[in-house]
Amino acid sequence: MKISNPLIRGFYSGLIAGIIGGIAFTGFRTLDSMLGLWAILGMPAVTSFDTIISVLGYSIGHQGIYGGIFGIIYFKFYNRIPGKGIEKGIVYGLIIGALTDIAYGTALLLIWVYAGIGQYFNESLGWIISAFYQWLPYGIVLGVLYERLK
Repeated sequence: MKISNPLIRGFYSGLIAGIIGGIAFTGFRTLDSMLGLWAILGMPAVTSFDTIISVLGYSIGHQGIYGGIFGIIYFKFYNRIPGKGIEKGIVYGLIIGALTDIAYGTALLLIWVYAGIGQYFNESLGWIISAFYQWLPYGIVLGVLYERLK
């Protein structure tokens, strides 16, 4: 299937990549919880079936909406992103992760440094780590789909 309008191609690629990124995030988050890695950070475990379904629904919806929006932005910056094909998607996914989750996690880390509130340290590390769980798979799928729909 070919989509000639790059704006529509970016939206659909981003939407699908966002849904897959949400599924990947839920999978990594569940695996981390089962291994006890998030308990070190003081984050709640995602091990019960109800919690997994809840996180999955939230992640798919949240990441799908933002994925579509970021897909539209991807089309605008496509020629400025270094690399080719999937590399462009990975770079873009990491940039989005840095601008969204890593920036938010860093802000929480600064609150911890200046206010000394311990919960912000754990939460900031959780946000920084989750940026890679969400946006790296998003970027990979976005790069592949955007090129395939040309």
